[in-house]
Amino acid sequence: MDSAVKELAMARLTVMESRQNGARYSLSFMAPRGVRVEKYVSGQYSYYSDAKAGLEQAVASLKANGKVLIETRLNGAGFTLSYLDGLRQDSDWTTRRFSFQSGSFSYYSDAKASLQEAVEQLREVGCDIYESRLNGSSYTLVFDGPARSAVQNYASGQYSFFSEAKNGMAQTVRSLESRGNVILEARLNGSAFTVSYLTSYYQY
Repeated sequence: MDSAVKELAMARLTVMESRQNGARYSLSFMAPRGVRVEKYVSGQYSYYSDAKAGLEQAVASLKANGKVLIETRLNGAGFTLSYLDGLRQDSDWTTRRFSFQSGSFSYYSDAKASLQEAVEQLREVGCDIYESRLNGSSYTLVFDGPARSAVQNYASGQYSFFSEAKNGMAQTVRSLESRGNVILEARLNGSAFTVSYLTSYYQY
């Protein structure tokens, strides 16, 4: 999993969540439109050592052609590769109006803090804020942002403990912010979390 996260980071793709599930793992990440996850499953080699060498050669070949590898796994005397194909980028500088309604927080103070942070981030990137309004334990934001940006919502999977969900949310927020996204809401839901954000205009 760590290798896949590193590959995605090197390709300048935002990792939303990396979660170990026993002997498996889940990855959630942002990628431009047109990007596909492709999978290749090899045939069975005579020996494990041959399969391992074949996997290493396949990895080297795919990397040389600009593929981003998100899974490299030996299956006995065979292997599986999962990779991204079709990476591209685009941008647009014009603006449009956004209206955002948060979910309900457990506490008023959490909603207030989240709103204040969102307002500060929107100001930092030069957005015109028309309304930032608390509604009990939720809030409303109205602002102008880049036309090619979008408001996206990410809901995590269920963690075993609240503390793990809290740490996972913090990691997701940091990952999004590092790519220029504006966090509009970061809200814990028991042992899971929701993050809403304005996508950075240069990611698509």
